[in-house]
Amino acid sequence: MYLNVALDHGRSEHAGAAGMFQIESVRNADTGEDLTYRIDVGVHHSGVDDLEKYLKGIFGGAATFDFDD
Repeated sequence: MYLNVALDHGRSEHAGAAGMFQIESVRNADTGEDLTYRIDVGVHHSGVDDLEKYLKGIFGGAATFDFDD
């Protein structure tokens, strides 16, 4: 599954977690289906490696991603 992931740096900054980010939305890149309901948008991530591990735990190890800042 190929996913488009929109990131939000502003909410983390506002919460005092500078340098971190949260996921704003997740969409299936092939179908456009909104999959945001499957994740916890309140989780702060420290980097892309952390984020990919989190998402692969939800969507499976074969999932690939395109990140939109």
